[in-house]
Amino acid sequence: AGVVTNLAAGAMGAKWGIRFTLIIGLCLQLLSYGLLFGWQDDWSKSTAITYVTIAQMFAGVAKDLTKLGGKTVTKLVTPADKDTQLFKLVSLLTGWKNSLKGVGYFLGSALLQVSYELALGVMMILILMALPWAVVGLNKDLGTAKSKNATWADIFKMDNPNLN
Repeated sequence: AGVVTNLAAGAMGAKWGIRFTLIIGLCLQLLSYGLLFGWQDDWSKSTAITYVTIAQMFAGVAKDLTKLGGKTVTKLVTPADKDTQLFKLVSLLTGWKNSLKGVGYFLGSALLQVSYELALGVMMILILMALPWAVVGLNKDLGTAKSKNATWADIFKMDNPNLN
């Protein structure tokens, strides 16, 4: 699913902008947390596995969409002659993302000790706090293709210098 999501996200980003993919990713993350509120303890094992797998699918797609937005924005706002600065910035952001992920795991597990619903609710509130920044803080044209967009056939050409 990750490969398909990243291909589709790249096409969506080129057409509608990175802000669009980031907002969709955050909304899908909210959906995946929201689905987990529907968990029922009396479900059969197969029903529970199927339900959680579907929620996890939405969370995985959300992760790929938001990751695309973060990395692409970093690349777009770094001047072309500052490749070393771009590498350092991407490394910093990757480290920061992993640190935040660790904080999220810690916060989620600490909150689970209090209440499952509280843990889900707090995580949803954190995403809701980020959503206005994506909606208002990013230009809607950021990341859109300025010239002819790559076609699906172009994506699979090994000698295409316009794709990285």
